[in-house]
Amino acid sequence: MTQIHKPRLARLRPIAAGLSALCLIAAPAPAQTNPPPQIRTPAPPAAPRINGPAIFGVRPGSPLLYRIPATGGRPMEFSIQPFSSPQSPSLASALPPGLRLDSQTGQLTGSLPAPGELRLLLRAKNALGSAEKEFKIVVGQTIALTPPMGWNSWNCWGSQVDADKVLRSARALAASGLINHGWTYINIDDAWQGVRGGEFHAIQGNEKFPDMQALCDTVHALGLKIGIYSTP
Repeated sequence: MTQIHKPRLARLRPIAAGLSALCLIAAPAPAQTNPPPQIRTPAPPAAPRINGPAIFGVRPGSPLLYRIPATGGRPMEFSIQPFSSPQSPSLASALPPGLRLDSQTGQLTGSLPAPGELRLLLRAKNALGSAEKEFKIVVGQTIALTPPMGWNSWNCWGSQVDADKVLRSARALAASGLINHGWTYINIDDAWQGVRGGEFHAIQGNEKFPDMQALCDTVHALGLKIGIYSTP
């Protein structure tokens, strides 16, 4: 074992300190770089393609709101006619009374008064082609016939949700094109409730939701459905 005398040790200390500092300068910690966000889902084709489930449920006499979810270049023209096949011939060429279709947006509205099933053929056409899809409306008490696809406010805004944030989220769902893939629902979770009142002593919106009716009308005009989480 070599013994280093104190004067020599004192001379080595600045050298060791300098080497340590040099190591820190020469080998900095690697910089944290975040890769740019990427959307890896392939873009849909420009020709029409009708997406979404082939079945839809609505209660008798309740408002029906369904937007044909179709991807492809715009402008696009939509049409619907009763479905006919060799096994179930149909001579009708128009929608049944009570239903209306906006041929430019593909939005189907109205109501059907009696329980039953209505088989339709959905069509979409643009300058690059056309598409069609068999579709069935079931009028009865069971309405959630497929898993709902949509957005819920809680995971994004929690208790800080308000009417403007909900409306901006609905517009983003439509503008992003998700609506054309079958995304349908805008759901307001907790923190919208105020005091009870009105004709039916129902829960009213709080100060963050001053006009729930106007909010719902605006979301419906986008072709989306809107719901709320309620408490007893």
